[in-house]
Amino acid sequence: LRAVQFKSEGSCASKISEVLRQRYRLLPAQKGPRMCIGNHFAMMEMQLLLAELVRQFGLELVTSHAVEAQPLITLKPKHGIKLRAKCW
Repeated sequence: LRAVQFKSEGSCASKISEVLRQRYRLLPAQKGPRMCIGNHFAMMEMQLLLAELVRQFGLELVTSHAVEAQPLITLKPKHGIKLRAKCW
């Protein structure tokens, strides 16, 4: 192999491509050209379900669980937020 020849298997772009391919190998319906056509509908349905749950149950913060912020692009609770649901 001469120094002027290019070996594409070792290129950075092919390594990145392989990492991305491995990351989504278990989610074939979520990303890429074979993305599920009902994906947006399912996301909207989940939002409606969440809104209905919030409407039917009262939610209150569990005070014994401290909420610690984790600064990312936006603030996010570091260990989640614990809520207690009460039936109306």
